[in-house]
This record gives sequence, structure tokens and C-alpha cells, in this order.
Amino acid sequence: YTSPLVRCVESASLISSIAGGQIKIIDELKEMDYGSWENIKRADVIDNDYENYHNYISNANFIVPGSKESPEDVKNRIQYFIESVIKPQLEKGKNIVVVTHKTSGRILLMNLAPRFIGGYREIKMGNSSISKVNYNNVIFDIEFENHEGHLRWLIDEVK
Repeated sequence: YTSPLVRCVESASLISSIAGGQIKIIDELKEMDYGSWENIKRADVIDNDYENYHNYISNANFIVPGSKESPEDVKNRIQYFIESVIKPQLEKGKNIVVVTHKTSGRILLMNLAPRFIGGYREIKMGNSSISKVNYNNVIFDIEFENHEGHLRWLIDEVK
């Protein structure tokens, strides 16, 4: 299952070419709408919109200026994906792969394992990182999160 955005579809295609399986594009996995901050570097947001950026950092429910959705909206659409797609597949004994973005991925992990008391921003998630979640009946258990070991070969190549 992948977000419809190109970088996720490309990653899902690569994973599918190695592991097999069919790619299913799921709109609920898209990244949060960052409104007027879309496609702007974090440093530029800080320089040009410091007050709103400070509010965003200090309040996990802050709605970014110009955004059409709140973090709560993202949480709700991710929860819908969990209930309507993930759980039924896991209850059939299927293994699944989800390819998504940083904010929506962190909210997905938070919804699966409410151990993240401080909210989704306390979850570390780097670009191209892997998190593994196990499911046993009605319990989700995060085995690991933010694993980047698969990227070591690339880092060594660049050096």
C-alpha cells in the first residue's frame, strides 16, 4: 500500500520488484497538507514565518497556515486506513508493506501503538527509514522504528 505521491509509488515499485506483491495506491496515505509551507525548505519557513513555525513546533495540533487539514484530520484518515485495510488483511494472515511520508507515517505508528504519549512528533522517522509492526490478534507491537541500516551501502557508495 502506498501514498499516491510519486516518490512513494517509486519506492513501492522497487520494493514490489524485489519482494513481489501488488501495489495499491491509497489516498489516505498521502502526506499532511502543509498549506503555504508546501515545497518550502524548513530554514526558509523559519526565516519567513517564525511565529507560526514556533506555534507548529510547540503545539502538535497546530494547523499550518493555508492548510486544508489538521493533524487530527490526518490521524482520522490514517485510522480509517488501519480499520478498513490493514486489520482485515492482517486478520487473513497477510503480510503487508506500507509506503508513506514522514508525518503520515509517524501518525500511522502512533495510531497503531499508543505508547507515544507525547504525540506523533516524538516518533523519529528519517527519509527512507523502515519500521516493523507485528500484529497478534488485536494487538499491534512496534518491533523497531526508523531503521536505516538498509541505506548503509548507499552511504558507503557516496563516500
